[in-house]
Amino acid sequence: MKQISKEIVLRAETKQRQFLENVIAGKESLELLIMPNSKCNLGCTYCAPGGFLTAKLPYKRMPNEIIDKILALAIDFKNRTNGLVNLEGHGFEPMLAGKDFFRNIGKKAKEADINFVIQTNATLIDKEWTKIFKTYDIGVGVSIDGPEDLHNATRPFHSGADSYKAVLRGIKYLREADIPFGIISVLSKLHIKKDVSYWYDWLLENEFYSADFHLPATSSNNAFFKTNKPSVNELTNFVLDLYDLWKTRSDGIVIRPFALFSHSLIDGMPPSGACTLTSGCHRVVGFDFTGNIALCDSNVYSIGNIKDIGCLEELAAHPAMLASHMRPFLIAQNEESCKKCGYFDLCQGGCTHEAMIDTGNTYQKTKFCEVYKSLYSKIETDLLELGKLPAPREERTS
Repeated sequence: MKQISKEIVLRAETKQRQFLENVIAGKESLELLIMPNSKCNLGCTYCAPGGFLTAKLPYKRMPNEIIDKILALAIDFKNRTNGLVNLEGHGFEPMLAGKDFFRNIGKKAKEADINFVIQTNATLIDKEWTKIFKTYDIGVGVSIDGPEDLHNATRPFHSGADSYKAVLRGIKYLREADIPFGIISVLSKLHIKKDVSYWYDWLLENEFYSADFHLPATSSNNAFFKTNKPSVNELTNFVLDLYDLWKTRSDGIVIRPFALFSHSLIDGMPPSGACTLTSGCHRVVGFDFTGNIALCDSNVYSIGNIKDIGCLEELAAHPAMLASHMRPFLIAQNEESCKKCGYFDLCQGGCTHEAMIDTGNTYQKTKFCEVYKSLYSKIETDLLELGKLPAPREERTS
């Protein structure tokens, strides 16, 4: 890699200041990711942190003093600046932390008018959980990989038992309590082997009208997933075929990447609130159960420990944040294919975590570049035909 120039450092420092100013002004949000557990109750084959390896590990939960300090920092920031800060329970299975743990977060977040959501495998949801979600306005996202055969192959319990029916039971409780939710599926080779309509029709049959899919960015050494990991070319074809089907059918389903890419092209800005689709680690600060802090849910950009943090502004000003802001500039400098790409200002090299897993280097673009570039191109063509864009995006000149 070329030496980092003073110009790049200055441009990144400017972005770093602008981000904090935008958060305070409510133009951008700072997402605080709360990862309260040391293990999961599922053994997902593609889990990057190795959830499938946690079955025999002792359970450890985030101590009350750590979660209370996270909440205190968020509430203090909100009260002083009226800035936009959100909370998310995420990583392994957050609901293992227990109902009282989430009542505490939910109560304080609601009183401070701070948005709080949880991403869960839904297997633990019961009526009491739905009452907590309802009482404290906790948003819910459900991880489910598709029809029963696909889901059970990649998201079993640690025992190897199927989890699909347990997830549907949790979803049934959500619906009975009239709690809206979205679903996320991780694509595997099993999806690719099926026609795209298999996953799409499953969405319709189950009335999942808010859906997302993630590409399998993982260093998982699980033997099953190693043989069922799709190639970039297979993923590209699947995603483009899915887009064509979704566009043709017009069934009212919102598929998040398609919506985000459309808005990104129209607004001329990176996808908002979707760090996996752009170089956006600076937007997401993760706290693990020990209080260690890093950008996103990995240790690519480590910040330290919460015991050493006095206010959220310290996180936004941390050198790890600067490194994250520097990443797009360095990719544009080092990656020949990015230098003139008309979509680079939108993707900015893609997810840092994906790049790190594939290359060991955060300053390289995501391995899923072709998937995203092809999707941008196809959506751009449609938006031009609809008159939603004045002209095609031009090649970059610098």
